[in-house]
Amino acid sequence: MASILVVNDDPSFIHTAETILSAQGHRVVAAEDGARALALMQQDRPDLVVLDVRTKYVVGGLDVTEAMGREPALKDIPIMMVSSLPVQDAADAPRRSKCLTPEERAARPLNPEVMLQRVSDFLR
Repeated sequence: MASILVVNDDPSFIHTAETILSAQGHRVVAAEDGARALALMQQDRPDLVVLDVRTKYVVGGLDVTEAMGREPALKDIPIMMVSSLPVQDAADAPRRSKCLTPEERAARPLNPEVMLQRVSDFLR
């Protein structure tokens, strides 16, 4: 199965995502901030990054998605953004990251079936 990096500053979200994804055989690594996430990606490139829209992501003046885009080894990693915000409140996230359309973001709280389907879509 896939290696998935979950980046979120909410430990309960991380636990839930790890439980859902691990049950399907995925290897899950977690980070609570952008700096740690980028360091983990450099050590062991994940197949997918599940990134919370509102986690602390600024690293050296760059959003994590921008920092990933500047790194040849990381720029092609798919990013599935999640948010507890209504779609209209987080509308700038896809434009800022240039990674996702509003339809591609997952909502919180996590619905296991929806999360697994989205992850499957991203990993194709």
